[in-house]
Amino acid sequence: MKQNTPYPFRRTKLGQEIAKILLAGAVTATSANVAAAPNFNFTAPLSFWQGEAGEKPTFVDIDADGDWDAFVGAANGNTNFFENTGTNTNPSFAAPQTNPFNLADVGENSSPTFVDIDGDGDFDAFIGEREGNTYYFENTGTPTSPNFATPQTNPFNLADVGWRSRPTFVDIDNDGDFDAFIGEHKGDEHIYFFENTGTNTNPSFAAPQTNPFNLAEVGENSSPTFVDIDDDGDLDAFIGENNGNTNFFENTGTNTTPNFAAPQTNPFNLADVGSKSSPTFVDIDDDGDLDAFIGASNGNPYFFENTGTNTTPNFAAPQANPFKLGNNSPTFVDIDDDGDFDGFIGAFNGDTQFIENTGTLTSPRFATPQTKPFNLADVGSSSSPTFVDIDGDGDFEAFIGEFSGNTYFFENTGTNTNPNFAAPQTNPFNLTDVGDDSSPTFVDIDGDGDFEAFIGSSIGDTHFFENTGTSTNPNFAAPQINPFNLRNVGSKSIPTFVDIDRDGDLDAFIGAYDGYTSFFENKDVDIEAQLNKTIYQVGDKLQFDVTVSSGKTVDLYVGVIFPDGDYQTIVYPPTFSENNVLQAYKTGIQPTGSQSYEILNFSLPAIPAGDYQVCGLLTKAQSSPYEAANWLKLDCKGFHFQ
Repeated sequence: MKQNTPYPFRRTKLGQEIAKILLAGAVTATSANVAAAPNFNFTAPLSFWQGEAGEKPTFVDIDADGDWDAFVGAANGNTNFFENTGTNTNPSFAAPQTNPFNLADVGENSSPTFVDIDGDGDFDAFIGEREGNTYYFENTGTPTSPNFATPQTNPFNLADVGWRSRPTFVDIDNDGDFDAFIGEHKGDEHIYFFENTGTNTNPSFAAPQTNPFNLAEVGENSSPTFVDIDDDGDLDAFIGENNGNTNFFENTGTNTTPNFAAPQTNPFNLADVGSKSSPTFVDIDDDGDLDAFIGASNGNPYFFENTGTNTTPNFAAPQANPFKLGNNSPTFVDIDDDGDFDGFIGAFNGDTQFIENTGTLTSPRFATPQTKPFNLADVGSSSSPTFVDIDGDGDFEAFIGEFSGNTYFFENTGTNTNPNFAAPQTNPFNLTDVGDDSSPTFVDIDGDGDFEAFIGSSIGDTHFFENTGTSTNPNFAAPQINPFNLRNVGSKSIPTFVDIDRDGDLDAFIGAYDGYTSFFENKDVDIEAQLNKTIYQVGDKLQFDVTVSSGKTVDLYVGVIFPDGDYQTIVYPPTFSENNVLQAYKTGIQPTGSQSYEILNFSLPAIPAGDYQVCGLLTKAQSSPYEAANWLKLDCKGFHFQ
């Protein structure tokens, strides 16, 4: 029934389901390719804080398979597990698992260590944390299948040490049980020693002693570990600290009565790792001597191979994270066109690893990683790969960012099922050096059928290179810094784009060095419904406007939802539709900037009391409004008539 005036709000029983959708504000779109001039709206960073990942590594054969697995504590409180899927002489670490075997987030500054504290044949976990406590996770599983119980705080008479506890356990007095040493942040005479006065199956720790056995202050963020580095039968001490050095205290006493000599800084060719050194020692290559891994605040465990002997150590020049323990840059693409996503992981040392998905799209299973696959090459440091069909030939090319700010292009001269990459070109198609730590990604941000480049940089900016060429012959314009209302995110920006709200345009997520991820919603299409009041009586003027902004052609629907859930739409010039029928107010509109439309402006007669809503809806041009996939943006405002 056609309505000729703007005020006979008739009520029927039809259209309940569509009304429910309107009331719920459900707005979806299926394609992210319908896009034009983006406009990003910044949202405060999401708390995906990873912080200084890789700050505190430790090694233990947690699954009793004869090789050393790695656990790496992170600043966000999690503990990352890297299973050694290689051998005891040729280690290779799988992708990390966070808090496996029922380990838990400890808050901040996770610092794990493992020891069989109760003498039952498996490894229990102790994890230090920011507030100075030590959490104990008893292994209630087995030596080959660990399972950790709910944590206990400072058990067996251990105590809060102030801030950033870093525990390690060792039988320092050779009495058959494990004693505890706990480093902490302040470092002024604070290496805490807790002697185990219990047994190897029932530990009990005495009151702490500070810097016993002639150990000395090393500054802030002390991080102790103990090994017999010179194979003389007693345990020597290595203590990391805030400035990145490792301090060595030789045990000149005995295995039952330790006494430590004056400290040496970075002996045996160990080196400063920057800040917050956290050393651990393990014979990672099974050659009979102890190699060193030293964690640092930049997230990389540095590896120092012992090229000396078990009695006269000598460490080779450090390698930054050679076994890929954290600080990696992953991306996924169906590189072999078999219908599932394969993984490529950029590493700090400049390599790119390929992990083939040998499973399926719904049940992925990743093979052992290959380094420099398909003729990809080392790019120096801080590899950051992405893949895109930049030349429209049906296969994926590789672009890899790196530490010095360049972007390397590897053309795929193979096929979509058998890739082969040509020798790299530096900053092709008029791309440019962005400073340091380039992190490229490619999307069709303006919906013109070719790929534009966004490249993150070390100072936190995102560089935009518009593709002024074509989908088969790209050519990039001079860069714009943080366009479309993107912002600087601090340092080491890592952008990616996805239609996260399914409104038909690409939104931006930008990671940063501090571990935060900033979300920028693309306001390419927007509508706002506006009312002059929220409560009305007979005779009050009701003014209903909508303001529309869109970078693309859209159709506009406006209407009123009644207290019982039925609705009527309004057609221009102001005429009401039949009940529960969607008719467009205007079709094919593309406003320049924002445009406002006055929908209703009249004095209210007597209408049924209750809660009403006025709504504005934008849909794809010339599409069915009854298909939710065609909706782009909806906004409703409520009012009460009394």
